[in-house]
Amino acid sequence: MKHLQLTHVLLLCLFAVFTSCEKQNENETLHKEVMEIHDDAMAKMGTLQELSTQLENIITEKIDSTDTPSVEKARNLILSLQKADAEMMDWMKAYKEPAKETPAEEVKTYLLSEKEKITEVQTLTNNSIQAAEEFISQYP
Repeated sequence: MKHLQLTHVLLLCLFAVFTSCEKQNENETLHKEVMEIHDDAMAKMGTLQELSTQLENIITEKIDSTDTPSVEKARNLILSLQKADAEMMDWMKAYKEPAKETPAEEVKTYLLSEKEKITEVQTLTNNSIQAAEEFISQYP
């Protein structure tokens, strides 16, 4: 009887270890995804600045000052580019690596939330760049 109980305890322990390792691997994958999205968006921060400068030059050099809609559009594009940059900086400032002792489920919840947030930053960055480039292409 004791042998049977010991076997059950060992099986439960093995199951617990396996489940824990599985969750840790899942969280490592999730962390990697978050960082890949961050790295992709972060690589475009210089582009945001370059496009803002190009738009400023277009406003001062290529758009007739009486063309209020075009000037307003360019200024709004600059604001969008600046917002994307600010959102990235805010996300990086707020992001904290989960402590090693944090339970796996908490880590997963946190990383899923951060993945959603950084994906929004990435989308804002990509959309701002695309809109600015389309506008700039009208002023060769």
